[in-house]
Amino acid sequence: MLELMANTIGTGGERPTVLVVEDELISQRALVRLLSENGYLAIGVSSAEEAMAKFSKSSPPVVILIDFNLPGMNGLELIEVLRRKGVGSRMVLITASGDEDLPGQALKAGLIHYLRKPLNFVQLLTILAEKDLPN
Repeated sequence: MLELMANTIGTGGERPTVLVVEDELISQRALVRLLSENGYLAIGVSSAEEAMAKFSKSSPPVVILIDFNLPGMNGLELIEVLRRKGVGSRMVLITASGDEDLPGQALKAGLIHYLRKPLNFVQLLTILAEKDLPN
Protein backbone atom coordinates (compact mmCIF):
# COMPACT_ATOMS: atom_id res chain seq x y z
CA MET A 1 0.00 0.00 0.00
CA LEU A 2 1.01 3.60 -0.45
CA GLU A 3 2.28 5.54 2.51
CA LEU A 4 1.64 9.25 2.90
CA MET A 5 4.28 11.26 4.67
CA ALA A 6 2.67 13.78 7.02
CA ASN A 7 -0.65 13.18 5.24
CA THR A 8 0.32 15.33 2.25
CA ILE A 9 0.79 14.69 -1.44
CA GLY A 10 3.14 16.05 -4.06
CA THR A 11 5.70 15.04 -6.61
CA GLY A 12 6.63 11.76 -4.92
CA GLY A 13 10.31 12.23 -5.76
CA GLU A 14 10.85 10.94 -9.30
CA ARG A 15 7.26 9.77 -9.75
CA PRO A 16 4.55 12.34 -10.49
CA THR A 17 1.67 12.22 -8.03
CA VAL A 18 -1.90 11.71 -9.20
CA LEU A 19 -4.77 12.18 -6.76
CA VAL A 20 -7.81 10.05 -7.63
CA VAL A 21 -11.04 11.48 -6.20
CA GLU A 22 -13.58 8.69 -6.71
CA ASP A 23 -16.28 7.53 -4.30
CA GLU A 24 -16.81 4.14 -5.97
CA LEU A 25 -14.17 2.11 -4.16
CA ILE A 26 -13.72 -0.51 -6.90
CA SER A 27 -13.14 2.20 -9.53
CA GLN A 28 -10.84 4.12 -7.21
CA ARG A 29 -8.70 1.06 -6.49
CA ALA A 30 -8.53 0.14 -10.18
CA LEU A 31 -7.33 3.62 -11.11
CA VAL A 32 -4.79 3.76 -8.30
CA ARG A 33 -3.42 0.37 -9.29
CA LEU A 34 -3.26 1.21 -13.00
CA LEU A 35 -1.47 4.47 -12.36
CA SER A 36 0.92 2.93 -9.83
CA GLU A 37 1.82 0.18 -12.29
CA ASN A 38 2.58 2.83 -14.89
CA GLY A 39 5.04 4.92 -12.90
CA TYR A 40 2.80 7.32 -11.00
CA LEU A 41 2.44 7.76 -7.26
CA ALA A 42 -1.34 7.39 -7.13
CA ILE A 43 -3.42 8.22 -4.07
CA GLY A 44 -7.14 7.56 -3.79
CA VAL A 45 -9.73 9.45 -1.76
CA SER A 46 -13.53 9.11 -1.67
CA SER A 47 -14.81 12.68 -1.37
CA ALA A 48 -14.07 16.31 -2.18
CA GLU A 49 -13.56 17.01 1.51
CA GLU A 50 -11.03 14.19 1.80
CA ALA A 51 -9.22 15.52 -1.27
CA MET A 52 -8.92 19.00 0.21
CA ALA A 53 -7.62 17.55 3.49
CA LYS A 54 -4.74 15.86 1.60
CA PHE A 55 -3.39 19.06 0.08
CA SER A 56 -0.16 20.77 0.90
CA LYS A 57 0.21 23.99 -1.10
CA SER A 58 3.95 23.45 -1.24
CA SER A 59 3.54 19.98 -2.72
CA PRO A 60 0.29 19.54 -4.70
CA PRO A 61 -0.29 16.56 -6.99
CA VAL A 62 0.66 16.95 -10.63
CA VAL A 63 -2.76 15.72 -11.77
CA ILE A 64 -6.11 15.27 -10.04
CA LEU A 65 -8.64 12.81 -11.50
CA ILE A 66 -12.04 13.89 -10.21
CA ASP A 67 -15.31 11.98 -10.44
CA PHE A 68 -18.25 14.28 -11.13
CA ASN A 69 -20.76 12.51 -8.86
CA LEU A 70 -19.22 12.70 -5.40
CA PRO A 71 -20.98 12.74 -2.03
CA GLY A 72 -21.33 16.31 -0.78
CA MET A 73 -19.93 18.69 -3.35
CA ASN A 74 -19.68 17.45 -6.93
CA GLY A 75 -16.54 17.33 -9.04
CA LEU A 76 -17.03 20.72 -10.70
CA GLU A 77 -17.65 22.36 -7.31
CA LEU A 78 -14.43 20.79 -6.02
CA ILE A 79 -12.55 22.16 -9.03
CA GLU A 80 -13.91 25.66 -8.33
CA VAL A 81 -12.81 25.47 -4.69
CA LEU A 82 -9.34 24.22 -5.63
CA ARG A 83 -8.91 26.95 -8.25
CA ARG A 84 -9.97 29.64 -5.72
CA LYS A 85 -7.33 28.27 -3.34
CA GLY A 86 -4.72 28.64 -6.07
CA VAL A 87 -4.15 24.93 -6.73
CA GLY A 88 -2.40 24.70 -10.08
CA SER A 89 -2.63 20.94 -10.53
CA ARG A 90 -3.90 19.66 -13.85
CA MET A 91 -7.39 18.24 -13.48
CA VAL A 92 -9.36 15.62 -15.40
CA LEU A 93 -13.09 15.16 -14.79
CA ILE A 94 -14.41 11.59 -15.03
CA THR A 95 -18.09 10.74 -15.08
CA ALA A 96 -20.79 8.28 -16.02
CA SER A 97 -23.23 11.17 -16.45
CA GLY A 98 -24.89 11.62 -19.83
CA ASP A 99 -25.36 15.38 -19.28
CA GLU A 100 -24.56 16.96 -22.65
CA ASP A 101 -23.52 20.28 -21.06
CA LEU A 102 -20.94 18.69 -18.76
CA PRO A 103 -18.01 18.52 -21.22
CA GLY A 104 -18.34 22.24 -21.95
CA GLN A 105 -18.59 23.07 -18.26
CA ALA A 106 -15.51 20.93 -17.55
CA LEU A 107 -13.40 22.66 -20.18
CA LYS A 108 -14.65 26.09 -19.09
CA ALA A 109 -13.51 25.23 -15.55
CA GLY A 110 -9.96 24.87 -16.89
CA LEU A 111 -9.69 21.11 -17.03
CA ILE A 112 -7.22 19.45 -19.35
CA HIS A 113 -9.69 16.72 -20.22
CA TYR A 114 -13.06 15.14 -19.63
CA LEU A 115 -13.54 11.37 -19.72
CA ARG A 116 -16.69 9.24 -19.64
CA LYS A 117 -17.00 5.98 -17.74
CA PRO A 118 -16.28 3.23 -18.31
CA LEU A 119 -12.79 4.64 -18.63
CA ASN A 120 -10.47 3.61 -21.38
CA PHE A 121 -7.21 3.16 -19.46
CA VAL A 122 -5.07 3.49 -22.58
CA GLN A 123 -6.76 6.81 -23.34
CA LEU A 124 -6.20 8.00 -19.76
CA LEU A 125 -2.50 7.11 -19.85
CA THR A 126 -2.18 8.78 -23.25
CA ILE A 127 -3.75 11.97 -21.87
CA LEU A 128 -1.32 12.00 -18.94
CA ALA A 129 1.64 11.44 -21.28
CA GLU A 130 0.48 14.16 -23.72
CA LYS A 131 0.63 16.75 -20.99
CA ASP A 132 4.41 16.42 -20.66
CA LEU A 133 4.29 14.67 -17.31
CA PRO A 134 7.41 12.76 -16.39
CA ASN A 135 6.63 9.05 -16.54
